[in-house]
Amino acid sequence: EKDFVAQVYGFNDIPMRTRVAGYIEQIDFKEGGYVKKGDLLYVVDPDQLLEAVNAAKSDLARSKVNKERAISDLNRIKPLAEINAVSQRDLDAAIAAKKSSESVEEAAQANLRLAQIRLDYASIKSPVDGIIGKSMAVEGEFVGRAPNPVILNTVSTTDSLRVEFFVTENDYLAWSNRDQSNDDKTINI
Repeated sequence: EKDFVAQVYGFNDIPMRTRVAGYIEQIDFKEGGYVKKGDLLYVVDPDQLLEAVNAAKSDLARSKVNKERAISDLNRIKPLAEINAVSQRDLDAAIAAKKSSESVEEAAQANLRLAQIRLDYASIKSPVDGIIGKSMAVEGEFVGRAPNPVILNTVSTTDSLRVEFFVTENDYLAWSNRDQSNDDKTINI
């Protein structure tokens, strides 16, 4: 037996990063405490992200109105085109405007989903059950871009542990020589 100085880590140490830049408004855990998967850990100022969501909602509403107008225009022009009261070019333009407005609406929906995803990133939650370490940032600190903390904390799983220790060269050689001498001895029964 031999005693060594060692450090004990969770088998998985998961660094907690922010995906958005902003000021930390809230820290919802006790350092060194146990957290569960999905527990709220940090809240980064969501005001700008909320405004982006509102702007995306506004763009979506505008695109829906434009699509309805394009559909209405097409519905008016179609019967007129059938009796040759308007040119084929006007009908083609109305069809193109409708398709374009549908594409703009799809793009607006995608932008809204993206804005909502970014807003969700303002709430940093624990990805696993484990022990949370010491926070590298405090409330009110700007995070998300260098030189400020990019890694806010670490959550360590505790169902399995990892122990790291250093062995001196002399200890390693003594252990290696002992193992070789044990291999040379054979036991006959």
